[in-house]
Amino acid sequence: MKSLRFSSRPRPWAYALIPLGLLFFLIAVVVMREDVWAPRWPWCGRCGVLRVVRLLAGLALLAGAFAVLPGVVDARGGGAGLEIAGLIVVAVLGLVVVSRSYASAVAGAHVSRDSQWVRVPRAHERFAAQVVPGAAGAP
Repeated sequence: MKSLRFSSRPRPWAYALIPLGLLFFLIAVVVMREDVWAPRWPWCGRCGVLRVVRLLAGLALLAGAFAVLPGVVDARGGGAGLEIAGLIVVAVLGLVVVSRSYASAVAGAHVSRDSQWVRVPRAHERFAAQVVPGAAGAP
């Protein structure tokens, strides 16, 4: 068992704030977020391994992008746009993978918009059967 915090997904309109700046988007997401604490969420060894693998893979992508950046800039005397763009993509991918390494992301659950339910879209059938009898195999 593990203590987890599940959050609601960002509101669809919040994505329209990204062109104004990520700070506006992040403020909207944090202010509108609904959280639910689960003090005893089932947690298996595979979940723990998946969390560590995602974290290490994301950190490796980030470290690799930043380690290669000085060489790209130095070799081109200011850097070539395509190589630097590729490194930015790798760094962003690393951030995405790290963000998916949180325990609540590994569990794959999120809070409903009305904060009344914790939804687990990809629940294992044994887990679903224990939570809601007769739910195994239900759509």
